[in-house]
Amino acid sequence: MFPIANFDIESPKFKNPVLVNRTTGIEIDLNSGNAKQWLDTLIPYFNDRSELSHVSKESETDILEAMLALCE
Repeated sequence: MFPIANFDIESPKFKNPVLVNRTTGIEIDLNSGNAKQWLDTLIPYFNDRSELSHVSKESETDILEAMLALCE
């Protein structure tokens, strides 16, 4: 997750990434390199799953690419 620091649509700012365990609610702070490693691990899952009726695969790929760009 990349928590939002401001809601400026033109120039959004994000806080440091965190890994969230949705079962326990535990959050672990990550640096950009660790976040990129986690996202790289997820890439095959984005590529291998079928498209959902309510979310296009293209939009999910755009989101993944935007998160990867935040890691740089």
